[in-house]
Amino acid sequence: MSMDNSAEMKEWLKKKQYNLTKGMERTYYRIGALVKDTAVKYAPKSPTNKERRARSNATAAQWKAARKRRSPRSTSREMPGGLMRSISFRATPDFAEVFVAANSEAGKYAFTIHELKGKAWSKRGPGTVAKGSKADDKFITRAIEDRKPDIAKITKAAISAELQKD
Repeated sequence: MSMDNSAEMKEWLKKKQYNLTKGMERTYYRIGALVKDTAVKYAPKSPTNKERRARSNATAAQWKAARKRRSPRSTSREMPGGLMRSISFRATPDFAEVFVAANSEAGKYAFTIHELKGKAWSKRGPGTVAKGSKADDKFITRAIEDRKPDIAKITKAAISAELQKD
């Protein structure tokens, strides 16, 4: 294509912009999935009832009373790994976001773990310790920071592939 024909060039750029926008949604989806998987690896693991009981100051009678208060049909009991299951992502043509929904299984717990280290909690539980040194607070933020080179590669590859199409 010669640069002399400005109308043809405008049309080519419009087509490329449209295709690039459609391609970016796929790219953002790939980036969101990558960051989500990393955030799941970095998320602290919530304790089991047995672990919570071992660290608690409550008496056996208090634990038994609490167990009686729960409905046997209840599905809202905290289970280990609830935070990891609650991490979600979504992608649009403009952005990707990784989040823990406030109404999810670990919505309240996620905010406390992500933002309030040193204020509301300080010790890592055995499940979190078993996951390694990366499992700690700011798990989503650190996932993005640690994956920046991969995000850049995905973005560059998508843009260059789209510009090379004819």
